[in-house]
Formats: sequence, structure tokens, C-alpha cells
Amino acid sequence: MKETDIEISIRPITPVGNLHGFAAIKIGSIKIDDFKIVKNKNGDLFIGMPSKPDKTSDSGYRNTVVIDKDQQADFNAIVLNKYNAVIGRQLSVAENHRGTPENLRGTPENLRGSPENLRGSPENHRGSPEKQQISPENHRGSPEKQYIPAKKPPSIKEQLKKAELEAANHNAETQNLEKSKAKAKAGRDER
Repeated sequence: MKETDIEISIRPITPVGNLHGFAAIKIGSIKIDDFKIVKNKNGDLFIGMPSKPDKTSDSGYRNTVVIDKDQQADFNAIVLNKYNAVIGRQLSVAENHRGTPENLRGTPENLRGSPENLRGSPENHRGSPEKQQISPENHRGSPEKQYIPAKKPPSIKEQLKKAELEAANHNAETQNLEKSKAKAKAGRDER
């Protein structure tokens, strides 16, 4: 197998703890995925081998791909060079897109007209001069169309209190109704 048959793909991520990215290696038609690009305690990057949980190992994981120790340093160097190249390209693209305010989308003059028209008189604005005044009706639309945030659902304690109060009110109403019926019955009996 020729060295040109080896492809390395890098997937940088926003760092999560010490993890900075992932790498995959394709050797001919064989692809090995989930190499981790990790920063050690000294701040140096290294390549972590693909692994899976293993309760019998000291670390709790075991490597599913093993590289000879004498090849490990070369492997780390090749993958980290590719990682640094990808990060360098991403930074270059970001820097080129950042540019100056004039390069972004043009100047204010060609976006909205001349500086005189940017603020302009009330006639340059939409609507009549009366509507230029900010009021609750024309500031954000009519009060009916304004956004009203939804109420927070009641907590379980609040729901229980409400249920107890409703039950107490129901009991009081039932007692009052029974008293009125008893009085009415007593009034009929006296006649």
C-alpha cells in the first residue's frame, strides 16, 4: 500500500473541556473514525485513539485502534499538522470575511441614500407627520396586536391551594343551600 493511499480528514469543534476536534483516517478502502484531538495538562495537543467503555481497565476505556509506539509520534505529527492547517484556513476565511465596514455591504450612502435623507424631514418618512409622534397605538401596532407573554403555569402547590379553596367554597355553598332548604321546610311546616 502506498503512502498516497492514506487520507486524513479533520473535524474541528468548539472546544469542550480538553476535546478540540476529531479525525478520521482512510487507508485505501478502510476508514477508521473517532480519533480525538485532545489538549493535555501542559496545553499540548495530542491524538487520542478511538476507544470504547471497558469496566475492567484502569481508565474505564480501552483503545479500539492500536498504533506501535515508534509510529505514534509520526502519526501525531501528521494528524496535528493537518489539524493546524484546517484551523489556519478557517481563521483565514473568518478574517477575510470580517473586513472593514465599507467592504461589508457598501457605505450608508449607497444603502439608504444620501446622509441628508437618513434622518430627513417628516415628509421623507412613511405616513403623515401626525403619525410621526410615538403613541401606544402607532409605536408597536394596536394594543390588540401587541405581544403579551403567556402566563407561567401554576405550580402544584398553587393548584392544590386553588382546589382546596374551591372545595371549601363548594362546601360552604352546599351548607348554605341546605340551611335555606331547612328554613323553607320549617316555614312550610309552621303554616
